[in-house]
Amino acid sequence: MKQLDGLLKVARPVVPMLPANFSNRVMAKIEQLDVPIVPFNMPRRYLRWAQLAGSFLLLGLSLVVVNSVIFEIQMNGSVELLFFGTQFFKDVLSYLPFDLIFPALIMSWLSSWLLWKSKTLKRGIAGIIIGSFLTTTFGGAALAATSINGQIQTALITQEQEIPLLSWFYKERARFFVKHPNFRMGRVVRFEKNLVWIVDPHGKTLMIELPAEMNVQERQVISLVGTEADDLFVARAGRHCSPGRVGKYFSHMSSMMRRGNMGSHHRRSH
Repeated sequence: MKQLDGLLKVARPVVPMLPANFSNRVMAKIEQLDVPIVPFNMPRRYLRWAQLAGSFLLLGLSLVVVNSVIFEIQMNGSVELLFFGTQFFKDVLSYLPFDLIFPALIMSWLSSWLLWKSKTLKRGIAGIIIGSFLTTTFGGAALAATSINGQIQTALITQEQEIPLLSWFYKERARFFVKHPNFRMGRVVRFEKNLVWIVDPHGKTLMIELPAEMNVQERQVISLVGTEADDLFVARAGRHCSPGRVGKYFSHMSSMMRRGNMGSHHRRSH
């Protein structure tokens, strides 16, 4: 109360003269109101933790979606086209799963925004956004580099029951091979001089005329660009594919063929 009186005295002559018991009457009125005292920071604390939890949930979901994007690109084999130059860049774009890429970008942005709103990191919004996108990208790539996708797909292929979303993706999306009139890819089963027979991922045997400078061995996986004449594909360029990258794809395709799951080509196929 003495502090209140002191403040009033300092404020004079701006504040008019007040009764001597003014401060006592004010404090008595305040005590009569019986206002409950609630810590100011409690609602904000709960809101901050909710925003933080939401940001981590969205970040985890976007990481899984990026993993799915990379796996689908690996499975359709479209990246093999880029080894023959940028002339096929437009064709590769038609095989990119943009319906998965855009949600991953949106979830990463929302995650970074919630993380910034929670004020748990003393960073600017730009730094948090960059960090979230780097986490999503590299985390998704690391997850795709493991064998988890192959294990999930193999398990789904060998069982009869359907699992929502998982079965749709691993059976209906990540099993279609890139189709292009000037591109062939397959495993070598026989060769004679410059002629070679390959089996493509769909189990079809193709006869190829190799470029003069290219040598092959049985069971190698090769990709080629050229033109088709009757039942012969005349290749003008070819390369040996990485067995680690395409070997799993071929084994999964074979498993799906045995299960009778091979349907029409991907909706984005040419």
